Amino acid sequence: MPQPIKVIVADDDEEDRLFLRECLHSTTNLRVFHELSNGSEVIDYLSGKKPFEDRNLHPFPEVLILDAIMPAIEANEILHWIKGHPVSGMKTIVFSGYPTSNIGAGYIKIGAHAFFYKTSDVNQLKTIAREIETLVTKASH
Repeated sequence: MPQPIKVIVADDDEEDRLFLRECLHSTTNLRVFHELSNGSEVIDYLSGKKPFEDRNLHPFPEVLILDAIMPAIEANEILHWIKGHPVSGMKTIVFSGYPTSNIGAGYIKIGAHAFFYKTSDVNQLKTIAREIETLVTKASH
């Protein structure tokens, strides 16, 4: 049995985090081990600032899933921050609840490994979860 893939989900909508976590856990080897509710928490977590300084309790994720629009700091700013502070091997995925034609390309251009539109369809989200797992496992081989 392969090791679980450590995931952090950052989204200000608690229901979206729950739905995504349940789909990831039921469909893939991706395991959400921490949830964050705004962009400032993401930067603090990745930086190891309080209360996230203990890397035994708060290890780096293998996958960071970001809501595009969050309080404090949005996904595009987080992606720029990550470019300046590379986190070894971490894959960054952006989700948006606002379907705009070319928005995904912009996130990819600034460092996201993938972009998906949020969906309330369980089967679509499970398909997305499998795509994320494939992206992560293919990159590690």
